[in-house]
Amino acid sequence: MSVRTTIDPFNGVNFQTWMFRMESLLSEYDCLECVQNKMSTKPNKQLDEKMIKRDAKARNCIVQNLVDSHLNTVRGCTTAYEMWKTLSETYEREGLCGKIMLKKKLLGMKMTQEETIQEYSQRFENVLSELRAVGEDEMKKTEKIVQFLMSVHERYSTVVAILENMKGEDLTFEFVKARLQSEDEKATKDSSVRNSTAFQVSSSVVCFKCGKIGHFQRKCFLNNRGGHQGNNRGDHSYNRGAQSYNRGAQSYNRGQLHSRAGFRGRSRGAKSNRGGHYENFQHSNYVSRQST
Repeated sequence: MSVRTTIDPFNGVNFQTWMFRMESLLSEYDCLECVQNKMSTKPNKQLDEKMIKRDAKARNCIVQNLVDSHLNTVRGCTTAYEMWKTLSETYEREGLCGKIMLKKKLLGMKMTQEETIQEYSQRFENVLSELRAVGEDEMKKTEKIVQFLMSVHERYSTVVAILENMKGEDLTFEFVKARLQSEDEKATKDSSVRNSTAFQVSSSVVCFKCGKIGHFQRKCFLNNRGGHQGNNRGDHSYNRGAQSYNRGAQSYNRGQLHSRAGFRGRSRGAKSNRGGHYENFQHSNYVSRQST
């Protein structure tokens, strides 16, 4: 049973990757030669029929793997070879200008915080592939490793320091990449263990106030509720105390009034008594003088 091979249609981005996949697809359909060489002009009827069929198959593969907005690029081409050449001349960066742009891109590459080593190494090697496609010589092993280590994220600084102290002949790009990937896996594992431990600790904690798990008594939600209720009860107690104080003050004031009234009464009585004693004293003196 044959398996249908599909690739993402070319949309004007990353032509080198698309071209590599297309070459693999054309080779599977036995028509890669159609894009590499011009069709023979020799008058061989049987050969011409085979080549025409293979060329038609190659042209169909190219057309079906282009987005609609790029079909006009090859619309006027009559052979697969012409289509392939036109696409290469249009989208493949050739010459000194293309090399300079790709070199700048390579030297300015930096790994982002969200990327893994696997993702960044693929992006790094894609640029190297584009450089080779425009005629740039293969980067030396040491230069490739140095450039890669200089551009990885700072969280790998410990591993980078270890690799820097190793002998150059013992290092390969695959070894460096594998060593950094193991650091990624270790960090992921440690993060999972910390999360699991934190969950277990929070699950084993029991609150002595509400009886629920997952928090301590000092963080219980009932503390806030109780605090409000306590404040309300305190306010009521304060109001009742103030009322009692007011009633006591009123009673005290009434007592003071009664005391002052009684005092004034006693004063008037004393004055009356003094008056009566004086009159009795005068009367007794008068009687005694008459009898003499």
